[in-house]
Amino acid sequence: MFDFQVENPILNSPFLEPLNYWHIEEGTPPRIVEGRRKPVYFYRPPSYEVSREGMEEEVGYEIELLLVSRIRGRLKEWRSAGCPGASKITLELLAYWEREGREKRLFFAQIEAAATVIFLTEARTDFLQESQSRSMSFRKNKTARACAPFNAWPARWPPAAARPR
Repeated sequence: MFDFQVENPILNSPFLEPLNYWHIEEGTPPRIVEGRRKPVYFYRPPSYEVSREGMEEEVGYEIELLLVSRIRGRLKEWRSAGCPGASKITLELLAYWEREGREKRLFFAQIEAAATVIFLTEARTDFLQESQSRSMSFRKNKTARACAPFNAWPARWPPAAARPR
C-alpha cells in the first residue's frame, strides 16, 4: 500500500456536515483532523512543464477560497438563527427537504448548495455583511481582497432584473 492511502477512507456520513477529514501529506503518515476541510485549490504556474523526472520537486502552492469559507460560516450562522429574511415558502421547502422519514434523503452537500443560493438571495442584509472589525482583519491579508465583493452584495443583490416589482 502506498504511504498516502488509508484503509478506511470514509469518515463522515454523506447526510451530515463533515466532522473530520484525512490530512494526507507526502512523507508523513495520514492523520485524522477535526473540523471541515478548507476549500482550496492548487495553483501551478503555467510556465512549469511537468516531467517524470521533475515530479520530486514541489512546484505551485495551495490557495484557500476565502469567499467560500466566509459564505459557509455566514450560512451556518443564518441557518442557526432560523433563516431570517427567508420567505415562508422557502422555510417550508427547506423543512421538506430535511424532514424525517424522507424516502430518499438528500446529501448534506446538496442541501448546503441549495441553502447557499437561498441565503444569497433571501437572507437579511446583516447576515450578508461583515462587521467592520472582522472585515478589517481580512483586509490585512492581500489574498483576502477577493472577498471584497461579498461585502458589497447587499447593494447589488439580487440583480435589478431579478428584484420583485
